[in-house]
Order: sequence, then structure tokens, then C-alpha cells
Amino acid sequence: MKEWQSNIPPFVKVPSLSLGQTRVRGFLGDNDYKKEEFYDFLLKLIQKIIYNDPTKNSIFKWRKSDYIWLPKNKSLFFAKPNSWLPIWNLTSQLFSNIYLSDFDKFVKNEVWCRYYWRYVDDFIVIHKDKEFLISLIQKIKIYLQDNLWLTLHPNKIYLQHYTKWVLFLWAFIKPHRNYIRKRTIWYFYAKVQKLNERLKIFCHYSDWLDNLEKNDTQFYRSPDHTTPGTGIREWQSIKQDFLSIINSYLGMMKHYKTYKVRIKILNYKVLAYFWNEFYVSSWYSKIVSKRKF
Repeated sequence: MKEWQSNIPPFVKVPSLSLGQTRVRGFLGDNDYKKEEFYDFLLKLIQKIIYNDPTKNSIFKWRKSDYIWLPKNKSLFFAKPNSWLPIWNLTSQLFSNIYLSDFDKFVKNEVWCRYYWRYVDDFIVIHKDKEFLISLIQKIKIYLQDNLWLTLHPNKIYLQHYTKWVLFLWAFIKPHRNYIRKRTIWYFYAKVQKLNERLKIFCHYSDWLDNLEKNDTQFYRSPDHTTPGTGIREWQSIKQDFLSIINSYLGMMKHYKTYKVRIKILNYKVLAYFWNEFYVSSWYSKIVSKRKF
């Protein structure tokens, strides 16, 4: 039995955004969404999201010169207009599944691949016949080009025996077991360290301001004393980022044997001050805020 792994190039690429929108509209029509009262509003919202250009009015956290090393095929600033969706948007991932749904049907129903998995632009096919998998590469290339105007990434097609590992969704998949990548754990630790640094800077600044009259600074309250000041907004931003980032990693890592790793990072790497605002639940698979913010 052999495994074949492949990848469609970065970002959700479509021949035109209008074709992508047409496929989404077709999906909604096939699933009787037309009967819903919010159908027209949903179409307008989808159109606004699809045609939004993230390259306009962008906020750069780094200097533009720092982006020179980024390959042009991975940057929306060098992409053909009206032919890409930013893959980091949750809606883009949803739209890509709709756009590639016909491809899923082709692989499962027309070429009869029983063992096939896809997540956004990555997919795996398993079959006992090596020659079948080799012939499948050309069939899929032709289908993607003729029907979806897509191409397979030429450097990300792997054919190997099933007893060897395959890297898929941030983990190494082996027969009867999965292992998360060490790089993923390192990324998690690095994110925690950045959150800790933000909290340290915030606490140092707020402690210094405690020596001043709170009414004389906009840190705690705005001048009219009706809305939170910059300090409160920054603290809320830190808490929101902490909640979303930590839960994002925990939600992914809980599917692998990482219980001890999660315990180690949350108990020994996260600053204790965070636990005044949050608590861990569900066997270290989620953190929850103690109060609304």
C-alpha cells in the first residue's frame, strides 16, 4: 500500500473571484438556503467578503523591507488581481472547501479512491497499487486545470510506502499512531513567551502609573471618565489574544498525544498572573475566562 500526498499552491486561488462567488451561490442554492429569510443578506455579505482586497489599507507590523525575503508566490501583493483569497481568513477556508467540493467528488466517485483526505489545499490518497497512484497524478492535474483552473504544487508531491511517516496537518502520521511536530510545540512555546513579555511590559507600566493620580492620566479612563482608557484597552487586548492563541493551539494539540506537553507549557511557562483571569478545563484542552471582557 502506498501513500500519495500533494498540495495546491499557497492561498485559495480561483480563476476569478466571480467564479468563486458563483460556486458559493450554487452551493447555497443546492442546500435550500433560498428558502431562508436571510438569503439575500447572506449573498451581499459573501460578496463583500470575497471581493475585499486585504492589500489595501494594510497595517504593517514590520518594516516593508523585512518582507523582501518572502517569495512572490506567497504574497498577495504580487498576485494577479481578483484571483486570490487570503487563506488565513476563516471564511476563505470555508469557501475553499465549497470551491473544491467537486474535486472531492471526482476523487471519491470517478477515480474511486476510497482512502482520501483533504484539508483546504492539502490532501492525501492511499492505495495498494503504486502504478494506480502514479497514473492518478496526471488525471488530477488535468481535472484541476480544466475544471477549477488550479495546478498541483510541482515540489510538493510525495509518493512513499505506507509504513513511512507522512507530514499532514502539523503532525507526522504513521500506521496506528500520530505524532505532533516538534516545530509546532516550539511555535506554541514562542507564542506563550511573547504573551508573557506583553504582560510584563503592561504590568511594569501600570505599576509606575499607580504612583500618579489616576484621574490625571488617560491610562485608566478617558478624560470624560465614561470609556476605558488606553491601559484598560491594552489589558483587554492581551487577554483576548491570550484566550484565542492558547485555545487555538490546545484545540489542535488535543488530537495528538500531547497531554504532558500541554501541562508543562501551561503550568510552568505561562506567567501565573494570567491565571487570575483564566482557568484550564477539559483535561488541558481549553482555557476559559473567569469573567467577561
